[in-house]
Amino acid sequence: MMLFPAFLDLRGLRVLVVGGGAVGLRKTLELQAAGAVVRLVSPTCLADFDVLSNTSLERIPQNFVQEHLEGVVLVFACTSSAIVNDRVAAAALERGIFCNHASQPGKGNMRSGAVFRGDSVLASFSSGSELPFLSQALRDVFAQSLPQDLSARVQDWTAQRRQILTLGAAERAVPLERLKADIAQTLGAR
Repeated sequence: MMLFPAFLDLRGLRVLVVGGGAVGLRKTLELQAAGAVVRLVSPTCLADFDVLSNTSLERIPQNFVQEHLEGVVLVFACTSSAIVNDRVAAAALERGIFCNHASQPGKGNMRSGAVFRGDSVLASFSSGSELPFLSQALRDVFAQSLPQDLSARVQDWTAQRRQILTLGAAERAVPLERLKADIAQTLGAR
């Protein structure tokens, strides 16, 4: 399967997470950080869910039924049961809703990797969900290699780029190449 990488703006949109275990918790935290409204369906949940914001979390202590898909734009099937995840994914795909199938990624049509969030930088790392620990390790290596003042540098580079883009097409080539070289040198040296 050939995947297309994309970043989604989920602010205010409803996302369904089916499964109240460790994977469901990780996905819920990431989705809440992205501003999504999470509908969590699971008869039982880890105690860690109790401290999450209830303003962006709707908890439904039941087994999954198709009606839980109403109004959602994205689904994460992440229970400990491959059979339940199969049922969730099949129902989501039938309705044309993108779905991440945690136990057998090929049965869904979307993958979600490990995410690094900095002030001005968002990066996602994925092994296609086949090996999530590789994705997490890549994220950690990336995060550790970044300069401490990366956000300030990104803001500075953004301001420089905006200024360069005010120049005519012929005049901007050299300054843009210098800016690219500065970015590459800053990041490549690490």
